[in-house]
Amino acid sequence: MKSPELTRWKVGHKIFTLFIQAALLALHNVEAYFLQGNRHEGILSLRNAANMMRMSALAMKYSADFQKGKYESIIRPSMPERFSGLGSMDHAYLIKVMARIKKNKERMRDFLVRNTMILLPRYSKPTMPTFLSASALWKTKIA
Repeated sequence: MKSPELTRWKVGHKIFTLFIQAALLALHNVEAYFLQGNRHEGILSLRNAANMMRMSALAMKYSADFQKGKYESIIRPSMPERFSGLGSMDHAYLIKVMARIKKNKERMRDFLVRNTMILLPRYSKPTMPTFLSASALWKTKIA
């Protein structure tokens, strides 16, 4: 069944996936540059990762911008049983990268931030849901 809601859902999720993959690459680079001691590129990658996550959130908002009952009546019936994005390879890799980054969170924060005020994004909890919890690092001057 074709409907504007289903089209929006599918297009929005494709855009979401694109931004998530870009965020994963940027996160991978944050870790790599940290290990190389390259602060400049690490900060740029952290900014990119934060921006890509913000864009992925906007894509998800776009995806679901329709009347509440349409999800149950149109969207959900179009999906395979037990389908969830949580089972995707992208999600699995994101969890893996975040776990590695979390191990070095304090050292990475010191390395990337050094005397710079970081604004932390607030999602469900103020820990480290996105890349060392950096949100406004794009305002940081790079030395």
